[in-house]
Amino acid sequence: MFRFGYSGTNSDRQFEDKYTIPLIVFTFFLFIKEYRQRVIRILTVNIAYFLTGYSLFLLIKNSGFVHIIGTKGKIFNFENIGDSFHTMIGQYKYYLSSVDYRSLIVLLTVFSFFILTYILIIQLRKIIKQTGIDIQFFQETGYVLFSVVFSVIVLFTPVINGTYYSPAILRYNIYFIYLGIFNYAYIFFYFSKNKIFRLVFNPVILIVSVYLMVYTISYIKNHNIKKGMADFLNYYPEIVRCVDEMAEKHNLRYGVAHYWNAKLITMFSGKDVRVYTVHHDMAIWYHVTNQNWYYKNGKGRYGEPEFNFVITNDLDTLAIRNVLDKPEKDFRCGDLKILKFGEYQFDRNTRKPIIE
Repeated sequence: MFRFGYSGTNSDRQFEDKYTIPLIVFTFFLFIKEYRQRVIRILTVNIAYFLTGYSLFLLIKNSGFVHIIGTKGKIFNFENIGDSFHTMIGQYKYYLSSVDYRSLIVLLTVFSFFILTYILIIQLRKIIKQTGIDIQFFQETGYVLFSVVFSVIVLFTPVINGTYYSPAILRYNIYFIYLGIFNYAYIFFYFSKNKIFRLVFNPVILIVSVYLMVYTISYIKNHNIKKGMADFLNYYPEIVRCVDEMAEKHNLRYGVAHYWNAKLITMFSGKDVRVYTVHHDMAIWYHVTNQNWYYKNGKGRYGEPEFNFVITNDLDTLAIRNVLDKPEKDFRCGDLKILKFGEYQFDRNTRKPIIE
């Protein structure tokens, strides 16, 4: 447990709200049974791996050996709790009103959570009354408790933190949805102990299984699955196709852009056009990008970049002109505005472009 927690804490701050905190809450549940002597040991290990893992993280960060993106403005924005809550609720309302698979997933998750909470209340009442308790019962209750606590903490952490500022933040608490769906396995198992439930549920499962099998066969028969898979595996956004065409026409290979444009083009370019991320003021942003790619005399396939264009969307055009002067050419690909310059490189100290 110590090695696992130590590695997790050192690697990602999300480990705390998705494992450490729910585990601490679950640990106090052990006081209910004869496992009380284990509580101190588990809590001690919890605290130890958090302190050592976080200390190593700070040591690596402060050493400057590895660039770690700052968290200023990303955590503890408590004044934004209201706006964050409004954004998250608005997102789920949109999913429900869409009446599609997202609506189904959200509804199934919510139902799963409330059913599990209902089961937890029943289980805890039995434990308090000391009736019908065995080791399996206790283990099941522990799992249900952990699931409920995990779901609440993971769902609301970005909100309480004040950082749920866009629907994209769903990626940080989507595990609440994953667990909600997976927990139907336990819910069916729990209620299958009831004879009436089995009499009703088994025929329903049979009917649903037959329907899904018929639907799947019908869907495969009426759709070109091979073509669909080919289209999926060879996805080529039109905006990226346009950039590739401009790159061939104007001899573009390495450039910079705002995060989302840079990632999209680099990932899907069919001509190996490389676009790396910069801040609005043209300073390098290393976020999920190999530092080696920005500088000359680097290693690997992309270790000798020759930058000569900038995609200006969401960047400061005045800052671009200040460091690169006037562009040689400008052209568009849909909404993207592209400026071509003479070759430029990045200074390792300022992390900004310099003209050679």
